[in-house]
Amino acid sequence: MSFFSKTSVKLAAAALIVILGGSKGALAQTQTFSFSGALPGSQVVTVSSDSGSSYEQGYAGRYHGTLAGDPINIFCVDITHDIHTSDTYTANTQYHITDAKGSLTGAYYAGGLASAITTNDLGSVTVTGIEASHRASQVAWLADNYLNASSFSGSGDTDLTNNLTAISLSIWDIVRDGGNGLTAGQVKAKNLGSLGSLVTYYEALAGNQTAYQSSTAMWIQAPQSTSGGHLQDYVYVKNSVTNGTLQAVPEPGVPTMILCMGLVAGAVVVTRKRRMTIAI
Repeated sequence: MSFFSKTSVKLAAAALIVILGGSKGALAQTQTFSFSGALPGSQVVTVSSDSGSSYEQGYAGRYHGTLAGDPINIFCVDITHDIHTSDTYTANTQYHITDAKGSLTGAYYAGGLASAITTNDLGSVTVTGIEASHRASQVAWLADNYLNASSFSGSGDTDLTNNLTAISLSIWDIVRDGGNGLTAGQVKAKNLGSLGSLVTYYEALAGNQTAYQSSTAMWIQAPQSTSGGHLQDYVYVKNSVTNGTLQAVPEPGVPTMILCMGLVAGAVVVTRKRRMTIAI
């Protein structure tokens, strides 16, 4: 699961310098991405990424970031990479989520999201190239249709945050397990309440979009180290910024720390393999 902490930011920044130092000239397009720490449209959930062996609490839903200085809405793509408050890194932004898979070139994949899915970059996922492409298409479809939504109808719940949280959970489950729900596979959740039926709803919709190709759902790809450890990847929808202002996004209270998975408020958590210590 992905964690972040104030103390880990310096370590991440130091590692990033090493990563980028070996990848000069590898990309046609890179941009500075910053995670703002804002969490509109998200809420705390209890999720497992190891088939239910352990559960952690963290925020799922829509986050905010900036790309080349412009504000954007983002969904995190998986629950295995770390997120730190005010993360800033040089991202590969030249690929659509649905672009064909490509090999690792320097510190980045020369292709779409399928590149990371087929190489275990997003956790212990072993799938064919075709299946990885299907999963990338479903993520793109969910992002294109809902990432910048300001209201919802048709899902059985009009609450904006509930829907965005369910879509985020669906993306994690689709990437890791192919969208088999949150009671089976590696990604599981408990105490979901009405969110469970919403996840079922969105996974069913996305399941019909395995051939979807997007010209707007873009991959914000963090640089990869030789050990495979790097910061969180995201999806954003290109052309979603108007005059530097996000379109119709509510601003509830913002916690000071978040994750793609693993935040436990008011506690100190010593993490397992590839996890960090969170001091809150």
